[in-house]
Amino acid sequence: PEPPMPGRLASGRKLPESDAYEIKRPHNAWGTKRTIKLIGQALASYERKAKGGPKLRIGDISREQGGKLEGHLSHQEGNDIDIGLVLRGKAATRMHFSGATAETIDVERTWLLVESFLETGEVRYIFLDHGVQKLLYEYAKDHGVPQSKLDEYFQYPRGTGRNHGLIRHWRGHKNHIHVRFRD
Repeated sequence: PEPPMPGRLASGRKLPESDAYEIKRPHNAWGTKRTIKLIGQALASYERKAKGGPKLRIGDISREQGGKLEGHLSHQEGNDIDIGLVLRGKAATRMHFSGATAETIDVERTWLLVESFLETGEVRYIFLDHGVQKLLYEYAKDHGVPQSKLDEYFQYPRGTGRNHGLIRHWRGHKNHIHVRFRD
């Protein structure tokens, strides 16, 4: 994808607190009014479908005024959000994004989370490690997602360098999902 542009956030909204998720750094939980609305919509859909499970772990969106955010190339204009993969066992309650393996990832709930964001129709990209994409792709395929939708959604099974799909490989995204909404 194209490199992020330096940006600012004007009239930002803070992601409200919820019993459904924990915000890792509340001072970095600011987005555009539209982004916060879409996040709320996706998370409400996820809650209806997932019927329980661990609290989601919300990472950075943007600073209150936007601009460069340490540790990120993007997250400058309030259109990006990081969310931890849904995990099982002891790793499920960790606040930091770690511990995701093929054995600890809750593939069903992680797919429901990704699907809830895709259903908004406003996702530009989801950045996710190619190996995690494989797990989600196979789960979705085995649970009736049509091949045409799989081809639209996933870069997998194509190579990591292929410019295809809404869900794309990006290094450093083995433990969390990065959603970028359209401007």
